[in-house]
Parts: sequence; C-alpha cells; structure tokens
Amino acid sequence: MSLRVWIVAAHVLVVLLGTCVHWFAIGRREPRDTPESWERLHARSGRLERELAGPLDDRDWSGEYERRYATGRLRLLLGRENGFELESEAGCNPIIVNSGAVSADERGLELSSDVGFSYREDRAFGARLEFVRWGERRYLVPPDRFEDFVNEANLGRFDKGIESFFCRAADRLLPLTGNPTLSHEHARHLLAVPIAGRVVAVHKLGTEPPRFHRPCNYELVLDAGTTRGVRVGMPVALLDGHDGLRHAEVIEVEPDRAHAIVSCDGWGSHLELGVGRRWSTREE
Repeated sequence: MSLRVWIVAAHVLVVLLGTCVHWFAIGRREPRDTPESWERLHARSGRLERELAGPLDDRDWSGEYERRYATGRLRLLLGRENGFELESEAGCNPIIVNSGAVSADERGLELSSDVGFSYREDRAFGARLEFVRWGERRYLVPPDRFEDFVNEANLGRFDKGIESFFCRAADRLLPLTGNPTLSHEHARHLLAVPIAGRVVAVHKLGTEPPRFHRPCNYELVLDAGTTRGVRVGMPVALLDGHDGLRHAEVIEVEPDRAHAIVSCDGWGSHLELGVGRRWSTREE
C-alpha cells in the first residue's frame, strides 16, 4: 500500500475519532455549557456590578471576596438583590464560571447556582459558605473545611495572606487580632504557641525502589505527641531542607511521639530527609 493511501487512511481515522470524542463530550457536558446558561451568567453579572458599585454597610456580608493562589485568584461577588458571581482570573481577563441566587441566615450563606456546581471551581467554594470573623477580617468557609481553616491558621498562612479561603477584599490588609469565631470543636485545636521539635527516625515505606514517575512515601517519627498538643491530621512544616519537601501529615500519636507521613516524587533517594531535621506546626 502506498504512503499516500496510508496518510489518507490515518487522516480519516483521526477525523472519526475526533467526531466520536466531540459527541461524547456533548452528551456528558455540564448544564453550564449551553448558550442559555452563559446568557444568564452575563445578565446577572451586569446587575451585580451595579449593585456593588454603591456604598455598602460595613456590617453587611455583601461585597467582593477573593481567594488567591499561585497563578491567579478567584473573585466572588455577593449582593443581597442580585445574588452571586464567581470569576476566575489566571493571567488573563476574568472568566465568569458560576452565578446564582443567595440567601443568608445568621451562620452563613446558601448559594443556589443557575448552572450547577462543578469540579472546575475551587475547594473554597460551594453551595454553603459559613461566616468566620477574625478581628476585622471576614472569611467564608465551606462547612467541611473548618479543620483545614484551623490547620492553615496554625501554619501561619493567614498572616502571610496565602490562605486558601475567601476573604472580603476590603479586609485583607486589616490586622489579625484575637482568635477566629469558630465553634468550640474547632477552636480548641488552635495553637497559642507553635509546637516544634526534631525528627528522631525515618522509615521508607514500601519495598520497591524509587522511580522518577512513581511516588515514594516516608514515615517520620517526631519527638512530640499528645502531651504537647499534636493530633492526628495535623500538618507539620519540615524546615531547613533544600529538597522541596515542605510538609508532613500526622497519622498516629502517642503521649511523647508522633508518626507523620510525607510523600515525594522519585527523587526520594536524593532527599535530605534524615534524623535531626527540624519540624514545626508553623511555617517559617
């Protein structure tokens, strides 16, 4: 068979495969992926921008909130009359990714989306967001992420402005004073003073040698436990090293010892992960 025939056959196969993928995607597309959905998004956007252009009561929950990350930010606009709009900014013009109605109670907000909720958004966003005040700052926290809120507070991320929760944009530069308004269940895990110590043992998990494309796990034994406030699920920062490892998660605790797991890529055999390395519940 000539080369030209092979090229034509390959081209036809690619077209057929592309058509199949296209129709498969249409059959599985989300409710937001229709012209009507996008029309609703943009219609609400204009009304919401006009509502928030006027003066806002400082005690009100309305306004602009943002959640920053390494390559951009999510911008959440909330209005009593015109609902909410979620925008994504990642090195380009803002893209509206969700909008809908908002209802409020004394604890938080219920968001009713015009187009449905999606994996495309962020873990900081959801159908329910609860109010948290920390000094003069206002945050919105999904009900299933209060433990993450406490962990990030202990790591010192709110002080650096790199927390993974929506903060009212006008409040972001206000000082943090006192403690956040959390339930007793979560507030009791806030640390007044960081816990710190040294790694006293390192155990390689698994029997296979590390590969570039395969994760490798290590179990660290830390020289502090429940007596000093270490708990299961707590993240600890690994200090001093230059190997890219930053955190471990506590998986088991004893009165004076804790076991933490740390994952890395296949460079595991070249890490500086050894006995004596410093750790702390607060990042430096």
